[in-house]
Amino acid sequence: MNCEEFEELSGAYALEAVTPAEREAAAVHLAECAACRHRLQELRAVVDLLPSSVPQENPAESLKSRVLDAIHKENTQNQPASINRSVLSRPRWSWSTQALAIAAVLMLLLFVGATAWNAGLPGLVNSRETNHEYRTAEYAERYCEPHISRHDRRLSGCCCE
Repeated sequence: MNCEEFEELSGAYALEAVTPAEREAAAVHLAECAACRHRLQELRAVVDLLPSSVPQENPAESLKSRVLDAIHKENTQNQPASINRSVLSRPRWSWSTQALAIAAVLMLLLFVGATAWNAGLPGLVNSRETNHEYRTAEYAERYCEPHISRHDRRLSGCCCE
């Protein structure tokens, strides 16, 4: 906002008759511009004198009743239609739909768990086979007679081969 824009808005600003966006823009400008701050002070002094510059008049009683009747009539005409709350409320799931949803989630979890378990099996099987071969070779070296050849162990039915 610049000084020209504030000058156009200053009267409404002094009377506090501006939108929140206009109020914010004017406040930013006033923080930067001393001349506009001075203008606003002068306008506020005039605004403070406005109530005392006009003689007080009491309106006629008939005017008061007409205004109140018009307000009452306008309020009754502009009432919104009744709202059916059951239509606007969030739809509820039946117990069978909930049971199916729970079953679907459990099946998904079971599938993911089985897949993860199966993905780890090849490494487990390979490590056990390697371990078994190592143990068998160790057993043969330790308990079978060292001088028997591998071929002879097979022929003799040695448990190591």
